[in-house]
Amino acid sequence: TSVKATESIRDAVAQAEEWAKPNDLILGTGSLFVAAEVREVLLRIKPEVYPDLLPPDVWASGTNV
Repeated sequence: TSVKATESIRDAVAQAEEWAKPNDLILGTGSLFVAAEVREVLLRIKPEVYPDLLPPDVWASGTNV
């Protein structure tokens, strides 16, 4: 069993894909928000972004958009 901390869910999924063998299952657990983001990454769905929910400084900088 391997464990690695990552900066984002996207990075975690990429690491899991790298470690997974052809018939392995990648299981993402956590809140519904985490599960939704894992699903977006795996299915290559454009992430939904809600700028009005971001802090004003992040929204203005466009960092997470």
